[in-house]
Amino acid sequence: MSGYLFGPTARTVLEELKIFQEIDENIDYIKEEAKKRVGTPLYQEYLEYQTPEENFFDIAPSIIHNLIKTKKINEKKIDTAFDKIREAFPDAKYYGLLLGISDHVLERILETDENYLREMS
Repeated sequence: MSGYLFGPTARTVLEELKIFQEIDENIDYIKEEAKKRVGTPLYQEYLEYQTPEENFFDIAPSIIHNLIKTKKINEKKIDTAFDKIREAFPDAKYYGLLLGISDHVLERILETDENYLREMS
């Protein structure tokens, strides 16, 4: 799908820590916030040169990070997951973790709203 798909190791870590469950509880917020942000002047000029999927992946990681910082997603679990992922992949980056979570979010959104990406353009 997006090219940001997690490998099995990272996906397993996030599933074991039930992080995807916390993410799924916030999908509606992420979906609406991404749609709102893509419509702001700050993003309009920049995003018009990208695909709707690229737009989503530019915006979603910051929304997810905000959910972590505002304690709507358990930061300790995210830190633990990142540490476990780095054990297997020492060069892993936090932004890569956010992109992988964003990919999960987009997959979930598209399961119920196949027109979502058209709305992101």
